Amino acid sequence: MLIGMYWKNKLYIVIGLLVFWGCKEGHINKPSEVALMEVAELERVDTGNTLFIDLRKKEDYEKGHIPGAVNLWRDAIENPSYSYGGMLADKNHMEKVLSSLGITNEHQLLLYDDQGLPEAARMWWALKYYGFPDVKLLDGGLQSWKDLGHSLQIEAEQPEPTQFNFPSGPATGKLITKEELFELISSKEHSYVLVDTRSKEEYLGNKWKTGAAKAGRIPGSVHLDWSEAIHFDGNKKFKSLADLERIFARLNASKEDKIIVYCHSGVRSSHTYFVLTELLGYKNVLNYDGSWTEWSHTDYPFINKLNMLVKN
Repeated sequence: MLIGMYWKNKLYIVIGLLVFWGCKEGHINKPSEVALMEVAELERVDTGNTLFIDLRKKEDYEKGHIPGAVNLWRDAIENPSYSYGGMLADKNHMEKVLSSLGITNEHQLLLYDDQGLPEAARMWWALKYYGFPDVKLLDGGLQSWKDLGHSLQIEAEQPEPTQFNFPSGPATGKLITKEELFELISSKEHSYVLVDTRSKEEYLGNKWKTGAAKAGRIPGSVHLDWSEAIHFDGNKKFKSLADLERIFARLNASKEDKIIVYCHSGVRSSHTYFVLTELLGYKNVLNYDGSWTEWSHTDYPFINKLNMLVKN
């Protein structure tokens, strides 16, 4: 009896350790089909056709990047025809950008940055919107690469240009326009959740970021800071699925409910879009590309820092 109890207790200890390590910082226990890759996985998969894209500013890229990575900063995929920044470039512009990076439809694209992947997620969302077939994020970004002792490359890549074309038109169900969002808000429909993924200070209207015409938030929006999904002050990897489920349960939304995400210019909201759709399996998520920057330049209603509804 004592021997049986001994081994039973040992089994509990082992199970406890497995649970502990499964909940350690950065371990997500993701399904294999999710568009998220660990650095350690690169040693076990064929990366012969993988192209890394470094989504940082040029000066940071030139200080050291993953060997073979090409560089792309967010302004390269913005539409210059707007009086404000942040809007996604059209399909033709995006094809020219990808051509300049030497990209083909046969590539698997692996995106990273060094801030917890908001920039990488923005590019991931843009590529998915225009129908690129195979694109993933590198969990933890550049820090994870360095943490495993991998070397960095200083010399900038000079890719040979291609003639790239997207394989299909824009995918449905990924984007909502300001007109569509205004119509939804005006209809008094309650079958959606509008999520502001900015900082609390921005949400409350106490912080006015460059590019916006004013401070405030979109009426009816709830707040959930994008950075809650990652170990922001640690290794910047995604939190465990159990933690993510608990965090996003605050939205009180089912996996089938319509969820609309926005931020300042569609970058942080793309990160939250990735978490909701790729990691948590929400089926009906829309990214408001223009986000607060665009909304602030319209005469649509907004909530100011006094928590008052302003109707222009």
